[in-house]
Amino acid sequence: MLSSVASAQVPSKYKAFFEEHKEQAKMLSKDTGVPVSVMFAVAVWESQCGASSFAQRSNNIFSIQCSDSWAGDCDDLPEGFYKIYVSTRESFWDFAWLLHDKNKNIVHRGWRLFVRDAAYYGGSSRAEYWQMMEKTIEAYNLNYYDIE
Repeated sequence: MLSSVASAQVPSKYKAFFEEHKEQAKMLSKDTGVPVSVMFAVAVWESQCGASSFAQRSNNIFSIQCSDSWAGDCDDLPEGFYKIYVSTRESFWDFAWLLHDKNKNIVHRGWRLFVRDAAYYGGSSRAEYWQMMEKTIEAYNLNYYDIE
């Protein structure tokens, strides 16, 4: 699957998603240190940039599961319980702060260091996931949103 991303063209629906959410993602990146490109790459893989039926129903762009501390509604899916958000804006906010809180030692260091260190600290099961994020950022030139 990684090789299929390497030469991909950015679908127009993804471009529209990136443009629609870039200002909020930049603000969150400034506050949390999580690169915009990382947020967008995860959105590509987790919900096809909000196009999946689950994301449409729940506004959960990043497939974030419910936790004991979550006070909101949850969607019961075969893979587990997933958060339901009022808006995609809320989903972005939650995701950026979740990554910040879980990766405090790697924020504010640039996208490449972020994904490589996230793979290292996340263990081998997560290493392949973060390699996919790196390939997606490179293939779709998502680092453009980090420096724009």
